[in-house]
Amino acid sequence: MKFEGARARTVHLSPKVVAGRCCKSTRQSRYQKRNIKAAILRVREEMAEISETQSSIREGQRQVREKIEKMQREREQLRKETEAISKQSASIQSRLHLMLQISKARAQGDSALADHILQSLRLV
Repeated sequence: MKFEGARARTVHLSPKVVAGRCCKSTRQSRYQKRNIKAAILRVREEMAEISETQSSIREGQRQVREKIEKMQREREQLRKETEAISKQSASIQSRLHLMLQISKARAQGDSALADHILQSLRLV
């Protein structure tokens, strides 16, 4: 299709219209930028709060870990003390048993047996 006789018209467009924008869309984009900036600021504030919360959680975990380690050390110390007391108790009970045997042997007049048990008592 040819248009004969039609003059070529040139249309002069402003740079905003050429870029696909008009005044209204420029205002909208400014509002959008403000909204985006505000949203970014909110996210950064939330991230800072989360970071602080994580730090306090880490500190709490560290304190709990230290308490647990302290309790484990105390438990181990108590176990060792209990074991030592138990050994002492067994030794004392053994000595008392030998003393009782010595007493019985002397009561029966068996001095040889009493001397033998007395030697055993000295070794214990």
